[in-house]
Amino acid sequence: MKLRLILLCLLSSPSFAADYFVSPSGNDSSPGSKAQPWKTISKANQVLQPGDTVYVGPGEYREKIEPARSGQSGKYITYSSYDGRPWITAPPGGVAVKLIDKSYIFILGFGIDGKGAYTKSNIDSFVQIDGGGRHIIEDGDFRNARGWAGISIENSNYNKLLNNRVDQVGAWLSNVSHEGAGDMITMHCASHNLIEGNHLTRGGHTLIANNGDYNVIRNNLFDQKWGEGIGYRAMELTANERFCSKTVGYSLVEENTFRNMLKAPVKDETTGFKVEGEGHIVRFNMIDTVAGPATICVIRPPIIMSCQNNRIYNNTFRNAKVMWELRDQGAGAAFDNILKNNQLINTGMPKMQGTNKSVNNLTGDAFVDRGVPLTATTTDGDGTTVAVQDARWFTDGFGIVAGDRIRVGANPPATITATNYGANTLTFDKPLKWGKGDTVTLPYSGQSPDLGEGALAELTETVPNPSGKPAIPTGLGLMRTAR
Repeated sequence: MKLRLILLCLLSSPSFAADYFVSPSGNDSSPGSKAQPWKTISKANQVLQPGDTVYVGPGEYREKIEPARSGQSGKYITYSSYDGRPWITAPPGGVAVKLIDKSYIFILGFGIDGKGAYTKSNIDSFVQIDGGGRHIIEDGDFRNARGWAGISIENSNYNKLLNNRVDQVGAWLSNVSHEGAGDMITMHCASHNLIEGNHLTRGGHTLIANNGDYNVIRNNLFDQKWGEGIGYRAMELTANERFCSKTVGYSLVEENTFRNMLKAPVKDETTGFKVEGEGHIVRFNMIDTVAGPATICVIRPPIIMSCQNNRIYNNTFRNAKVMWELRDQGAGAAFDNILKNNQLINTGMPKMQGTNKSVNNLTGDAFVDRGVPLTATTTDGDGTTVAVQDARWFTDGFGIVAGDRIRVGANPPATITATNYGANTLTFDKPLKWGKGDTVTLPYSGQSPDLGEGALAELTETVPNPSGKPAIPTGLGLMRTAR
């Protein structure tokens, strides 16, 4: 019995994770070693166990990644490119990566190409995730999908899309609908996902549709130029009950560049992106060249019922018709949306209504020392939890990124570990002492905070790793290769 327990412990140890290899010149009857690789990804799908890695060599594969089982915490099942990029070009069923009710799968360095635009493509979707979660898709090169969603994440949480290049999903003008068709990335009933470092171009309808809670979208380049003077909107932050009845909002969108939202198929203008639902933070973004409002909120019963408590600050809006606009197409809640410290260059002032507010949004190229503090304390006190006038300017990172580093009065910056938006309190990683009315804001080095996304240069401590490549998580057992 004792020997049996020892063997069981040894076999379940990460040190027994296996490495396998796939090559177009291989044979599925081979052992899958580097010297004698398998031929197909399908073979790997059936064999891989938690902690295993398969290295797939360059070439074209007319099949899909669809593992038979999940990985485990600290023991990802990994599909990695090896000695060049492998390309999936004609997967059965039209989906190149299919992860249904699976967890802990890591896919690194793959190419997916439908080999033709829109209806001529061999691929409906690059990646389909439904249920499960904690997947990582990194360093992919994905091109030409004909379905509505290029990458779809539904009912799935804690996934990461990192440093991928994705181009052309759907068409700017569909012959069927006579409108734009195709969302590059969709998240429906999906929470705590990280979309970072991606370069996204040409989504027929939009580049990202976020219909989930507590997601982080940062450090991405969104470019919607389909041709001279044409290109639809770049993003939807929404709570659309058509796709998910339980979505509220509370996503973080920061440090992105959005450009070339030029013209909708059936209108002479389009919008940059939508900010709907509740509690979103949109900050430190560059929004450049929009043939219409840069940001909008649309109340559209019965599917979009609210637009409230959103905070849009320290963005730079360039070459847009107007910074923000509310479009109410029926009764709904549209209140307490605050726009602050934004820089407007060749862009009209926001059109505010009701309790929505525009505070210190200024025009012109100058941005240094033109901002104002975000909020202030409401009492005297000391400790780790501070009551403030408005906690919604800040985030604790939702458990997927670091919380904000904040300056309270004369205290050195401290990191937020928890936010309570209902009580308007911020909890920090160390004790502080403050007086009533002390300013509470992101750190700055000048006389006042800066305006627009230029303020980011002062905040190297505020947002960790602002331009670096995300680290590979532990437990992958992965040998990174030059590609």
